[in-house]
Amino acid sequence: MKETIKILDRSSVARGRGAAIFQRKLSSQNVDHGLEFYFMSFNVALAEKSGQVSTTYVSYNPREVLTPAGIMRKSRKKTLYTIVACFVLGVILWSRYSSEFFEGSISREKSNHRVAKLTASVNATEKPKLSQKSKFAKFFDQKEVSKEGIFPLPERRKLIPERPPNSDIPLRFYKSKPGSNPHDYDYILNPFDACASEEEVFLLVMVASASWEFDRRKLIRDTWASQKAQGQAIKYIFFVGNDNKPKNRFKLEEEFKEYNDLVLEDFDETYRNLTLKTIGQLKWGTLFCPNARFALHIDDDVFGQVNDIVSYLSGIKASRFLGCSKVFHPIVRREGKWDMSREDYPGDQYPLGCVGWCFAMSRDVMNELYYMALDTPLIHLEDVSTTGILREKIGITGVTKMPGDEKWCQHLGWPKDKPVEQKLLESWESYSSKSQL
Repeated sequence: MKETIKILDRSSVARGRGAAIFQRKLSSQNVDHGLEFYFMSFNVALAEKSGQVSTTYVSYNPREVLTPAGIMRKSRKKTLYTIVACFVLGVILWSRYSSEFFEGSISREKSNHRVAKLTASVNATEKPKLSQKSKFAKFFDQKEVSKEGIFPLPERRKLIPERPPNSDIPLRFYKSKPGSNPHDYDYILNPFDACASEEEVFLLVMVASASWEFDRRKLIRDTWASQKAQGQAIKYIFFVGNDNKPKNRFKLEEEFKEYNDLVLEDFDETYRNLTLKTIGQLKWGTLFCPNARFALHIDDDVFGQVNDIVSYLSGIKASRFLGCSKVFHPIVRREGKWDMSREDYPGDQYPLGCVGWCFAMSRDVMNELYYMALDTPLIHLEDVSTTGILREKIGITGVTKMPGDEKWCQHLGWPKDKPVEQKLLESWESYSSKSQL
């Protein structure tokens, strides 16, 4: 039953104070014994004209005035609903917290095995550590694998850098105070145990990537980062900075959960922070991959022929080695993309080094470069900082040009005639077809 009432001269409504509630007492012919019903109006439609008598049209639906019998009926229903709700809530709380009461060992596989697993888990407080330890290689038996590093950390060689007489490096890089560049950025995402499953990682491949390049990293995993040298363990780890975008952070966390091969450090993801990203690679390799024989720095716009690089490194002594895909000895530019202020670099010539998109090193060189970076002011050119300034300060007088005619590390970022992803796929198809011949 629904009626519309026309009401005149409602001053409170005419003044626009909101929807008024009207109550009307009616008798219904549809109810026995002449029981009365109250009808409450709502859905008020107001038509107001200034200075004139206002008219309000009210549509309303009936509501029964509860009798004692009605109150009893509704009370029984509410009591029943309350009992059911309490039962459901109890089941939910039990299923959620009972596993914690029994030390978190309830299995989700089959219900008929739960009691046995619960009984076995009581007083088993050390089992999680044992199960974690069992997945590590014997190399780590006497080491502590943690999110802060794998202890004991590699020892730092006692070294007092001496500037050669013919050095291109300004004095300020030799006179810096110890600990002047601590690189103490937090790890937001860190696969700290990625190397711990192998007795030896022959080659740690450290890929410098931009945080937003999700599709490119996926393509790299499916193409050249899928190469596995026979009898040699290879680990591929991607390194990104923090772009401070919540949407990308969520996607990075999902990527980390799926692949466990992504390091996210808490510095801004910018081009001028590439040096921080490269030092971050050296730091991670030193702290979390002490069983690596060699390490390879490579950019995500480069196609890496990793199997060829592994074959070459297999014949190299794993000590004091630094190999470049391309060697350069650049002059200092004061303008353009690679501009450098005289305050940051007073000289006119950079030292000899590797072009930054790809270079390989032995583990001891990786460790020494990282430790020396902690005591050295850095510039935003990552290749000059790492393979030039730091290289000279740790006493390596030159670099090695790796064979392969720069095809082992094909830089695809220039020219920009095609998307990098398309070039990566084309290079992989070409390389795979040749490998199968």
